[in-house]
Amino acid sequence: MNRPTMDHPAIAGIEACPSLAALLPVPVAAMRCTIPLAGASLWPSEEAAIAQAVAKRRDEFTAGRACARHCLIELGLEPAPIPVGEMGMPLWPDGVTGSITHSDGIAMAVALRDGAVRSLGIDIEPASSVTDAMHAIVLTPAERDALPPQDRAIAATALFAAKEAFYKAQFPISRRFVDYREVGVELAEGRFSVQVQSDIPSIGAAGQRFDGRWCMLDGHVLTAIAL
Repeated sequence: MNRPTMDHPAIAGIEACPSLAALLPVPVAAMRCTIPLAGASLWPSEEAAIAQAVAKRRDEFTAGRACARHCLIELGLEPAPIPVGEMGMPLWPDGVTGSITHSDGIAMAVALRDGAVRSLGIDIEPASSVTDAMHAIVLTPAERDALPPQDRAIAATALFAAKEAFYKAQFPISRRFVDYREVGVELAEGRFSVQVQSDIPSIGAAGQRFDGRWCMLDGHVLTAIAL
């Protein structure tokens, strides 16, 4: 199958995602698609990362990489492989910052040329996917206490997705694993604030806050943050 090129960039089923782009404070290329994505394929360096993966994982990974390559095209760049680096980090081409996410039937990617921000992080989760049984693992005691009686599962999922987005943004800078309980998140309507609970190299000292945004989209919670 032909790879996308600047002359033939389109794969049917990939489309711009204004809802995702609107969550970030700088102009970005933002794309989405459904999973599985017909017509999508991987480059050899990407294929190596999931050679032993089951079909569901392959479909998710392939759709995410296809969205990411279309982001490159939207930025006026040639499509390129985006292999997997340390701790699963996407290795974007030189001069590009971005993030990839996928969940229940949806894949997304966002990217921009280096300079406006240091890093981006996005995450999408099915609404209400964080159950009460997961709270002690992914939420701090303060976060659990602050959960509203209404839409409790959605709020818990938004907290989790905010932490995932922050982790994806901070890791390419710090190269440090950050546990769910090392960050505290406060939710507001359409916004969230992440406060680091311990020092993170090149990110910030304990107590520093970073702001992001979230929304509901097609039965999912979508979060995004720029550092």
